[in-house]
Amino acid sequence: MKYLSYGDYGVLGNTTGAAILSRYGSIDWCSLPYIDSPSHFSAFLTDEPSRFQIRPEGDFRSQQRPVDSTPVLETRFETPFGRGRLLDWMPIGKAALHREIEMLEGSITWALTCSPSSSGLGDQSFSAEPFRGGVLFRAGKNDLIHLRSEFSLSIGKTGRSATGRIKLSAGQRCRTSWIWGREPLSHLFTSHDSVDDVMKFWKNSSHRCESSRCNLAGPWHDVAVRSATMIRLLTAPYSGSLAEGIAVNLPELRTDADRPVHLSERYAWIRDIALAMNTLAQLSQPGHWDQPESTHAAEDLFSWLADILERDRADRLQPAYLLDGGRLQSENVRALHEFQLDTYGQVLLAAVEYYRIFGKLPERVWNSISDIADYVCQVWRRPDYGSWHFGHWGQIEISPDGPRVDPNARPEHFVASKLFCWVALDRACSLAQSLGKSADSRWLEQRRILHRTICDQGYDAAQKSFVRSFSDRELDPTALFIALVGFLPLDDPRVTGTLEVIHERFSEGVFIYPFHPSHGNVGPVSILEKGPGASLFYSFLYTSCLARSGRTDEARDRLAELCSYANPLGAFGEYVNPANGEMSGSFPSAEVHLALIQAVIDVGISRGRGFRYPRAFSPIAAPPAVPKEAISA
Repeated sequence: MKYLSYGDYGVLGNTTGAAILSRYGSIDWCSLPYIDSPSHFSAFLTDEPSRFQIRPEGDFRSQQRPVDSTPVLETRFETPFGRGRLLDWMPIGKAALHREIEMLEGSITWALTCSPSSSGLGDQSFSAEPFRGGVLFRAGKNDLIHLRSEFSLSIGKTGRSATGRIKLSAGQRCRTSWIWGREPLSHLFTSHDSVDDVMKFWKNSSHRCESSRCNLAGPWHDVAVRSATMIRLLTAPYSGSLAEGIAVNLPELRTDADRPVHLSERYAWIRDIALAMNTLAQLSQPGHWDQPESTHAAEDLFSWLADILERDRADRLQPAYLLDGGRLQSENVRALHEFQLDTYGQVLLAAVEYYRIFGKLPERVWNSISDIADYVCQVWRRPDYGSWHFGHWGQIEISPDGPRVDPNARPEHFVASKLFCWVALDRACSLAQSLGKSADSRWLEQRRILHRTICDQGYDAAQKSFVRSFSDRELDPTALFIALVGFLPLDDPRVTGTLEVIHERFSEGVFIYPFHPSHGNVGPVSILEKGPGASLFYSFLYTSCLARSGRTDEARDRLAELCSYANPLGAFGEYVNPANGEMSGSFPSAEVHLALIQAVIDVGISRGRGFRYPRAFSPIAAPPAVPKEAISA
């Protein structure tokens, strides 16, 4: 089977593990028991035919959909001889995946292929052996995975796969289970966790439109609801952290015969925490979301960060960590070990969100904030490598082992890095005042100097825009954050001018590119054979900027069109090719789904919707979002 597009895939999970399922009935990625566990199947990101597929024999047509906006997926198959459906779900609290065929009409002969492998994804090797009428797969030294099915199963010649075949007629059903771990035999032979119980769990803890005026109302409603579900699936329950995706890498880096690619672990980025916490808080309103669970998730996420801050201190802070909070050690992610200043501002934005939600701040966190503010005062004048994920692609090269800082790259005075240093000091001062503490005089003084320096050296009057770095006049969409963090009033000509220039030079339709399209071989185009496309994160971020600036109708139209590019099951990757709608990058992308929900919130507030908390990234004492005259019904 050739590589499929992201539009052919859906996501299922149970708040612990997760899987990616194609509309051809093929599980091409499955992480059990946890989302950051090595995948049992690798066809989603490698050229290896490692998948768990159930499909009709011969020709068929298929269509996939989520059942009632839950992570339960239904795939309908139609052949010349009959119609049937395949239901896939993961039981809550168990490391298992269940698959059930139901015949709707006629008769179909179904084929099962199960070929687990982690080639290119880790060190696991699988072997298969008969076990009580099913197949037992051994992975490494200790992992056991049971394949139980009403199919008649046989083991392949290599001893590493299983196949099966069964003919079913109208009204008949057939169940198959993929169960990780040392489950009691009684569970293996008699227990099939009910799909009804799973559906009930998701319906009881998901968005509900009980009021006559839903805050998410609009043509984007269903996509926003699915995005909220994606965020839950990407949350690690044992730590509270948020994974950047279920499967992480650029599709251009999929393996081929000449260049094997070693994929990175799943990371949790500090930059996503503030946006995630604001999203969880906004959606915690009665009638829209299960309030206790949502606020608990925000608290768990911040506690994960607080533990890291207490352990690592400011001078050892990384922009990303493993989901369990472990430090990144792999040379494949050297880019994440380089000096990057923007992380400190992201931490303070998260602290502000915690204070807004809970009205307090743990004392240990205040100690960490003081440490960060002191450290920023010392180091903000130093050049850094910039956040490569925020668009400084010129600093990155792609090697067979993954992304890393270009050996020839030199640190620069990036405007976005200085901006987030200003954010760190500004929010530290505001939190001190709100908590009844004294802000250090150095924080106040350095905040003032930083603001003046960014305005003097980071703004180009000729282009009427903030630029990429102090040393050149190139533009960069990271300047969108100027409009979001309260650095200047939204109606300041330098802000409105920056938004206009970004639209003129980085946009194509409703999309914003992560680099200047006219640069030719600058950025991703010089790294890969072709660029990844337009950035969905920046595209939704630009929409938020429009909404906050009072351009409500324009923001509303852009949001509706952007949401139409979600795949049929409501999932987004990081990038999209505007010409054909093909997506790439991490899947599903946490930051894109967060930015989508935030754009819905921003447009909703601008239209008069009653959200509980101020917008994400805004100062503690945030001014009104837009003038009253700009609010439309």
